Amino acid sequence: MSEQLTSSKPDVWKKVFPFDEARRAAEFLFQTWQEMASSQPQFFDLSKRENYLTERLHYYIDNFSKSKGRLTGFWINENPQIKIDKKTGEIIERTRKDITYFSNSGKMRLVLIFEFKKLCNASKSIRAYVRQDGMQRFVDRRYGENEPIAAMVAMIVGDKEVCLNKLKNYITQEKITKELKIVPCLKGKLIRYPSAVFPSVANFDTEHKRTVNSESYFPNISIAHIFLTFFNP
Repeated sequence: MSEQLTSSKPDVWKKVFPFDEARRAAEFLFQTWQEMASSQPQFFDLSKRENYLTERLHYYIDNFSKSKGRLTGFWINENPQIKIDKKTGEIIERTRKDITYFSNSGKMRLVLIFEFKKLCNASKSIRAYVRQDGMQRFVDRRYGENEPIAAMVAMIVGDKEVCLNKLKNYITQEKITKELKIVPCLKGKLIRYPSAVFPSVANFDTEHKRTVNSESYFPNISIAHIFLTFFNP
């Protein structure tokens, strides 16, 4: 099953990567959103800011991770990270990842980043999901520098199928494909459907060849794309 994750030759890490726990974490996040957004639509409201929504979602997944999710790791909201110029010692970038799941229970450490974006069918919204403030962060290693998988989570405002189709069309434009360094899957498709990373909750995957980094074992990263809906009018 893990051999489906990437179009490149299977590596040793896939034999020890905690796919089962990663998938259970993604499923728990998805299910918790469904439960809370339907039972408390006044708090999971489409008019709320992204950080408001992720903060509240994190509260519930963190508090019920062991009792309901049966997960052994822990969750962090807006995990801060800095990058330092090795020559000058100065901080050159600060980032905050929306929600991250950590676990050391398996043979290989699991660091699973979920980057959230509100998504509607407006071109500005699609660009924000895909480019410098979205998917591109994983491609250029600002996020998930030494991780082989990650997740983009779209909180859909409007018609889900319209947003989904417009996003796919944008991603598969030749210019954007080159910018994102998308690696075709085994069938030559730029978008892997159904998802091989999180088959029960993600709509599709994209795989990206990242900039060279001698400290990383993972030259590619696979991004699972998860779509959440609001329950308020």
